[in-house]
Amino acid sequence: MTATRRITPTKRSGDKRSSSVFAGTRTLLLFALRRDRIRIPVWALSISLMSMAALAAIDDSFDDPESVAQIEVTMSSPAIVAITGPNYAPGEYTLGVMMGQRMLVWTLIAVAIMSIMLIVRHTRTEEATGRAELVRSAVVGRHASSFAAYMAVATANLAVAATVTLALGSAGADTVDWSGSLLYGAAHFATGLFFASVALVVVQISEFPRGVIGMGVGVVGVAFALRSAGDVAENGLSWVSPLGWGQATHVFHTDRWWPLAFLLIGALVLALLAAMLSTRRGVGAGLRAPRPSPATASSALTHPFGFAMRMQRGMVVGWSAGLFALGLTYGSVLPEMESFIEQFEELGAVFAEAGGATIMDSFVATIMMVLAVFASASAVLSAQRMRSEEVEGRAEPMLVAGLPRRTYYGAYVASAVLTTTVVMLAGALGFGLAGAAVVDGEVMRQTMVAAAGFIPALWVVSAVGFALVGIAPKFTAWVWALVAYSFVTVYLGPLLDLPEWTANLTPLGHPAQYPAEEWTWWPLLILTALAVLLIGIGAVAFRRRDFQSTI
Repeated sequence: MTATRRITPTKRSGDKRSSSVFAGTRTLLLFALRRDRIRIPVWALSISLMSMAALAAIDDSFDDPESVAQIEVTMSSPAIVAITGPNYAPGEYTLGVMMGQRMLVWTLIAVAIMSIMLIVRHTRTEEATGRAELVRSAVVGRHASSFAAYMAVATANLAVAATVTLALGSAGADTVDWSGSLLYGAAHFATGLFFASVALVVVQISEFPRGVIGMGVGVVGVAFALRSAGDVAENGLSWVSPLGWGQATHVFHTDRWWPLAFLLIGALVLALLAAMLSTRRGVGAGLRAPRPSPATASSALTHPFGFAMRMQRGMVVGWSAGLFALGLTYGSVLPEMESFIEQFEELGAVFAEAGGATIMDSFVATIMMVLAVFASASAVLSAQRMRSEEVEGRAEPMLVAGLPRRTYYGAYVASAVLTTTVVMLAGALGFGLAGAAVVDGEVMRQTMVAAAGFIPALWVVSAVGFALVGIAPKFTAWVWALVAYSFVTVYLGPLLDLPEWTANLTPLGHPAQYPAEEWTWWPLLILTALAVLLIGIGAVAFRRRDFQSTI
């Protein structure tokens, strides 16, 4: 009989990888940066170029003291303050101050959205696809994936901060110095970290990536609404908003660094909260358990249109509620607009001579355009939902069962038409209700008519997505470029002094700016016809191409 000896594995001295909750972080971080080697530079360069374009446009408008004084009065109006932020240097309105007021909040929103999307990409999406569970089967700590994702997003925000700082500091513009540029970039870094922590907390709640992104962007929307309402009413409410903390730095004026402490402390607290919550759920699950489904499906789900609407129910409810709340916020500041008109009667005369519209009419038209730009994102999501069903392998079984492709395609198109209409009207309803309560009932009629004018333009945005689904499905995500272009040219175009023809290249630039402009029908008819044409082209291409699934 041969004697055997049991060999007990021994742990090397100092090797704590198997017991550390952060084991494998370095490898996961390098992998995340490898995956985002294109995304991070694109985000950094895009935000920097947008800042540089804004600085160049503002510099051109600073011709003489009289024009600067007129600009300062205009930028102090409630309509502009609600969109961009307050004039934090009255009487000392320099080029740097105007840059901080016009652009800082919007580039902060850009880094906030970037941070949310990158966090979701490296955490919840990995869990939803099953890859996180495969990775966790190796020697990887409980918090390694989240910490690696957070560090990758911190790197992305550092890249944005560095490029923005270098771009503005090297521009050589008057009053845009290196110290202010460094603070300008640091505000982006701190804001990005804060919303990355927000995303980490939301990741623990919902098990669906789209739901996480929706809640994260919703937090950004609430922060913007609080900042907007607080700055217009001057009631201190903006100090509750993370975006308000970033603007409180007063870049290129007093250069206050201490407001960034609120962002950094908040980011730390939320990150620790996310780490604690992550120990209370399993991989792939969320703290909010899915609602039990009924034993039998409703009759609506047996029809393609009803099924398509059910798949987009969460998106419609979320976006409608968000735009309704945003509309309420803007409508509640109408009394401040009236007091501003009384204070600056000469500015009202300038508006009247320019096009016969009052400042109040211009404000209503501007807010409707703002709501339309935000609603265009929901139009894109409606088209992308159809593409995601195909990629994730859920559409093909339905078609194999005998559902015609044209019926499947038409169901999603019809649901997109309905959902974008509902989202836009929800925002207008919120603005109209608030305006009718604090001013008069005429505001309700104006807002609903103005919203109706933008609906065909939203159909065109969605139709571009459906056309890409049929013609070039791999490039469907590029429709977001149209949304971004619309945002820059239609929303920020007047602030950046962009040529009028740039807005005409987007569907949202063609509807009449009612009630500031006279109502016309022909843009609506042309946009509707264009939407029908694009949808028809996409339908023909969709019927002829092969399905592309990752399953």
